[in-house]
Amino acid sequence: MGKRWGALALVLLAFTMRGVATEEPTRAPWVDASPDHEFEFPRDHRAHDTSKTEWWYFTGHLDGAGPHEGARFGYQFTLFRIGVDPGPAAAGSRWSANALVMGHAAITDLRTGEHVFSETLWRAAGALGGFPREPDPVVAWSKAPAGTPGRWDLALRGDGFAFTMRDDARAIGFELIATSTKPVVLHGERGYSKKSDDGSAASQYASFTRMTTQGRVRWGGVDHDVVGTSWMDHEFSSSQLTERQVGWDWFSIQLDDGRDVMLYVLRDAQGNVDFASGTWVAADGAVTPLSAVDFTIAGRRRDERSLYPLAFDVTVKGERFTIEAASSRCVNASVLVDGIEYFEGPIEVRRDGVTVGRGYVELTGYDPDAKLPI
Repeated sequence: MGKRWGALALVLLAFTMRGVATEEPTRAPWVDASPDHEFEFPRDHRAHDTSKTEWWYFTGHLDGAGPHEGARFGYQFTLFRIGVDPGPAAAGSRWSANALVMGHAAITDLRTGEHVFSETLWRAAGALGGFPREPDPVVAWSKAPAGTPGRWDLALRGDGFAFTMRDDARAIGFELIATSTKPVVLHGERGYSKKSDDGSAASQYASFTRMTTQGRVRWGGVDHDVVGTSWMDHEFSSSQLTERQVGWDWFSIQLDDGRDVMLYVLRDAQGNVDFASGTWVAADGAVTPLSAVDFTIAGRRRDERSLYPLAFDVTVKGERFTIEAASSRCVNASVLVDGIEYFEGPIEVRRDGVTVGRGYVELTGYDPDAKLPI
């Protein structure tokens, strides 16, 4: 799913980030997602300036290799483009920007359940961040958190991506290369993913659902060689949710038999499912869209100290699974944008008590005082 900012925050940031200009450019409207969009790659791996919100989102499970065998991590890496103006950046200053770049990253130690979250937030201008164009292999980048040298990067690399982040204050980081083992998946109708029955909210949504991954993870200041499997989402939209939708449950599931599943439900203020959708990806890459009649998700609380349900009974086309969060600590709470909080963590997938897969879950809207993270 996606990440949304409150309207007030966007207004204030737009006012602040435009920069000095001698002449305001002509303003065009934001462009909504459309079933007429024809995806073309690698073009559509890059930024879409006329969409209000966009993100490149990676999650995965990584195992220690060589001398680091026995280490086990879950990770999240997300770069967001938050549109301030659908037109070009104002002329007259190299610091003026028509977008912000925000980074969220987290590592979970699967042996102890410890979870560490890091974030960045800069204007997409100058030496702070940006969304380069071809032929630059970099898709998006952000200056590292204050006090850490360098930057967070996401770049095209062969049939996949290379990406890196570092936060010295939190003693975490990673340098990873993820290579797709399946063709790109277009969710919904050829990549047009509705978030409401009438299509008033929708996104363009593409994924690599299974990527072999290798590189290094820094945890507690110690570097670990790792190998594993990742999932990548790329969404862009100008209307992610309807006014009555307050949160969502989103799952990426990678089964040991080679099948992959994406599921999400959008909830209203009473906790009822307002809209649901998903995608079933066969081991050979064949794609089957899923609607609300094809699956059910029933959450239940495993830890009363958590606002979030940490275990779920899931049925997809007659197949029953139990999904459990690997740690109750996977809450990402922003300090740069007051009030943004959500649960993002690794999961284990079981059938009849036997582990049959892994994945990630994202949960929002359970704390009525928290802002949605898109």
